[in-house]
Amino acid sequence: MLSLIFNKLIDIVLLSYHLPFILVIVNFIRNKSNSRFELLLFVFISYSAILVLFEQFILFGYINNFNPIYNIQTIVDTTFILLIIATSIQNQKIFKVSFVTIVLFCLFTFYEIFYLRDIYSINYLSNSISKFLISIYCIIAIYQYETYHISENNFGKKMIIYIFLLFSLFSLTIALLEEIIRSDNNSLLEKIWMIQIILVLLYNLTMSYALWILRK
Repeated sequence: MLSLIFNKLIDIVLLSYHLPFILVIVNFIRNKSNSRFELLLFVFISYSAILVLFEQFILFGYINNFNPIYNIQTIVDTTFILLIIATSIQNQKIFKVSFVTIVLFCLFTFYEIFYLRDIYSINYLSNSISKFLISIYCIIAIYQYETYHISENNFGKKMIIYIFLLFSLFSLTIALLEEIIRSDNNSLLEKIWMIQIILVLLYNLTMSYALWILRK
């Protein structure tokens, strides 16, 4: 019964990636001019949706270990999200610092992949650091919003940052415990993954709502 629910949830989550993908394309086409924030958001959401479709309909059944893809995806996701958050703050210093953060994160991720573990293993440390960095940048952005009234008339942009924050905090909790759970309790791992899948579904739905609000 649990496995049936799990499989149905996966199908629903895969479908949910289409909604923000469609909305971000509509926003991109409708806007006569797109800001750096909107361009980065368009590329990030489009890439995420296309990657999921590519994995599901082309690679599924042909690849037994998706960890190399997930390891690279961690780098790409972190890069885009940090740039999106830094851009939303409209502070050049923070935007420049984000580049330094990204470079250091990439160096550490490659170190973990090629020296601490291998490319076919899960990059537990990098994944946890990624979620931590995203959470910190989100908190900085929210502080800037509230202190300097940045984007006070753009609720959609604020909502996207809050979505990143909440999803990263929940994912960080799971990432910190994942290695222990995998080695000790398979039943608990299934429940944790189900929670993660529900979080992804909520992420896609709330992101879609934020994109709907963000339209001009």
